[in-house]
Amino acid sequence: EENLKKLIGYYLPFFPSASGESNTIQPHYVFRSVLFAGLPAAIIMAGIAFIWWKWNALWFLLWIVYSFIMSSIYRRNYRVWVNEDAIEISRGVWGRESVIVNWHKLQQVTVRQGIYQRKMGLADLMLQTASGEIRIPFIRHEEAQLLADYAAMKIESSQQQWM
Repeated sequence: EENLKKLIGYYLPFFPSASGESNTIQPHYVFRSVLFAGLPAAIIMAGIAFIWWKWNALWFLLWIVYSFIMSSIYRRNYRVWVNEDAIEISRGVWGRESVIVNWHKLQQVTVRQGIYQRKMGLADLMLQTASGEIRIPFIRHEEAQLLADYAAMKIESSQQQWM
C-alpha cells in the first residue's frame, strides 16, 4: 500500500477511499452467484462423478457451500468509493485488487439490468476504459443511474488531456 501511495501521487492527489464512506454490492449478489454458478457446477460434477464413485460423488455437492462462502466473502470485501475526481474499487476473495479510475479517463458508461435485477431494483454499472471494462455488480438502480449520469457529465465537461 505504501508503494501504491507513491505511484498514485502522479495520477491522483489522494485516494477516494480517504473520505471513508464506501458503498458495497447488495446481498442479492450472493444468492444469484450460487444459483447460476455454484449449483450448476456442483450438479454437473456430481452427475459425472456418480458414474465412477456412486454415492461418494455426492461430496461434490459441497461445492454449493464453497460457492456460497466465496460469494459472501467477495460481497463483504467489495467496496466502492466515489469522489469528484475518481472512483476507487476494492474487491477480491483470497487477495485484494484495487482499481482507481479518474472520471475523465472513462470512455463509456452503461447501466445494465437483467430481469431479476429489474424486479429487485438493482443494476450493474459498466465502466469502459482503454484497458477494458470495469463492472460494479448488484448496486441499487438509482445509485447506478446517478453514477452513470455523473460520469457522463465529468467525461463531457473535462478539459483535461485524456492521454
